[in-house]
Amino acid sequence: MHPHGNTYETYHYTLLPGCALQEEKKSLTLGELLAGERVFTLATDIRFNHNTSDRVLCKHKFNVYEAKILAYVIQRNYLYELTIDELPVWGAIGDKISDNELSIFLHQTFYIGVNGNEIVNVTFETSSPAKFEIDTVYTFTYSVVFEPSTVEYANRFSTVFETRYVSSRTRLASLINTSLIVLLLFSLIALILSRTLRSEHAKIEREAQFRLEGQDIIDESGWRCLYADVFRVPRHTGIFCAILGCGTQLLLLTALTIFLSVVSNHRTSMSHNLVTFSVLGYVFTSSIAGYVSGYQFMGCGFMAPPMASKWIRAFHVTFLLVPVIYTTVFSPTWFVAMIYGSSKLPCFKGVIIVLCLWVFVAYPLCLAGVLCSRYVFRRTERRRNIPHVNQIPRLIPRPPRKLLAPRYLLLVSGILPFIAVFVEFSFVFTSIWSLRPFHFYGFLTVTAIFYIVVTACVSVVATFVLLSTENHYWKWMSIGFGASCAAYTFAYAVFFYLFKTSMHGPFMLVLYYSYCFVIMLFLALIGGTVSYFAASYFVKAIYAQAKND
Repeated sequence: MHPHGNTYETYHYTLLPGCALQEEKKSLTLGELLAGERVFTLATDIRFNHNTSDRVLCKHKFNVYEAKILAYVIQRNYLYELTIDELPVWGAIGDKISDNELSIFLHQTFYIGVNGNEIVNVTFETSSPAKFEIDTVYTFTYSVVFEPSTVEYANRFSTVFETRYVSSRTRLASLINTSLIVLLLFSLIALILSRTLRSEHAKIEREAQFRLEGQDIIDESGWRCLYADVFRVPRHTGIFCAILGCGTQLLLLTALTIFLSVVSNHRTSMSHNLVTFSVLGYVFTSSIAGYVSGYQFMGCGFMAPPMASKWIRAFHVTFLLVPVIYTTVFSPTWFVAMIYGSSKLPCFKGVIIVLCLWVFVAYPLCLAGVLCSRYVFRRTERRRNIPHVNQIPRLIPRPPRKLLAPRYLLLVSGILPFIAVFVEFSFVFTSIWSLRPFHFYGFLTVTAIFYIVVTACVSVVATFVLLSTENHYWKWMSIGFGASCAAYTFAYAVFFYLFKTSMHGPFMLVLYYSYCFVIMLFLALIGGTVSYFAASYFVKAIYAQAKND
C-alpha cells in the first residue's frame, strides 16, 4: 500500500489492521528480493467463471491502537494493491467525511474479464462505506463477477499499463518533433564542421603554394600548433580510464535492457525482471569495463612508461566506481526506509546474493577483461609509432572570445542533447513516477539513438573549437561535453518534483532525489564515454590528415 501521490512510498499490507493474511510460500526473484517484495494471500474463494455475491471475508473489531493506524492511512488517502493472475488492481481503504469523521469501505467487488479460458482484465471497486468507530465489529464482504471480454490474452496488460495522459498519436507527434530537432542540430553541426574544415584546407593549400614560390610562410596558429601536446596523457589516468570502461559497460547494459523490454511480454513483474536482468547483466559485463579501461590505460602507459606499473590500481578503480556510486547515493534512502518501516528496504538475502555475485563473479571477470586487453594491446599496438609529446606542456592562451572559454563550451554542449530528447524524457519521467509505465520501448530506442548521435556530434564540434583556441586538454573536456547533459536532466528532475507531482514528505524527497541522482550519474558516464570516443576518433583523423598534408 502507498499514500496517494507518493506511489513509491510503499509499505507491506500486513501493517494494516483488518482481515488476516497468509504469506505465500514461493521463491522470489532477485529483483523482488531487492525491491523488498513479500506476497500475501487474501482469504477469498474465487473460482473461475463462478460468480459470488456478498460473501463474508472476515469480521474484525479494531482496538485503540489499530484504530489509530487505520485513521492515519484513511486521512492520508492510502491505496492498497491486489493482484489477480498477475493483473494488479488498486482500492481505497476508506474516506474522510470531515475532520472528525472517517468511513471505512466494507465491500470489495472484483470484475474479472474472461476471453475463453483466460483472464484478460480485472477491475476493482470498494463500496459500502461505514462510519469508523472503535470497538465496533465490522463485517467485510466481497463479490466476484465474471464478464466476457473481447481483449486478447496477448494484450491483457495493455489495459493495466495504458497511459491516459498520452496517446499513441501524441507519442508519434513527439517522436517526429524530436526527429526534426535532431535533424536540425545535425545539419547545423555538419555545416559548422564543413565550413571550418574547408577554411583549414584552403589555408593548407595557400601554404603549399607559398612553398612552391620559395616563400617559407607557415601559419602555426590554431589546432595545428598542438601536434606535440594533443596526445598528452591526461591527469588522473586511473579515474579517466575507469570512467570510459564503466561508461561503455553501462551503455551496453542499457542497450540490452531496452532490447529485453522490446522483445518481452508486458507483465506486472516486468520491473522486477528488469532489475534482475540489470544486476546479472552488470555482473557479467564487468569484463567489458575491465577490457576498455585496461586497453585505454595500456595506451596511456605506452605514452608514459612509468605509469604502466599502476594498472592494478586502475583496475580496482574501475571495479569499484559504479558500486560505490550506487551504494553511497542509496544509503540514505535505505536508512530512511528502515526508519519508516517501508517495503523499499532491500531484503537481506538479496543484498547477500548481490554481494556474492559482485565479489566472486564480477571481480574475476573484470580482472580477466583487463588481462585480455593487455594481451590484445601488446599484439596489435606494439609496432605503433609513439606520437611526439613535449616534456613541458604548452601554455594555454586566453580564448579570443569569452564564449569560447571551456566553461561556456560545457554549458552549450550539454543543452543541445537535452533539447533533442527533452520531449521523450518528459514522458519517461511521467510514466515512471506515476507507476503507469508506457511500453513504447521502440520509441525509447529511437530516442536513445538520437541522444548518442547528437552527443557525439556536439562533442566533435566542441572539441574542435577547444583545440582551435589552442587548448590541448581536450580529453577530460570531451568527457565533460557529454556528461554535462546530465546536469540539465537533473535540473528538469527538480522542476518535475516541484511542479509536476504531488509527492510530499521526507521519505519521498530522499527516495526521489536518490533515484534521480543515480540515473543522472549513470547518464553522465554514458554520455561522457560516447563523447570521448567520438572526439578521440575526430582528433586522430584531423592530425593524421594534417601530418599527410
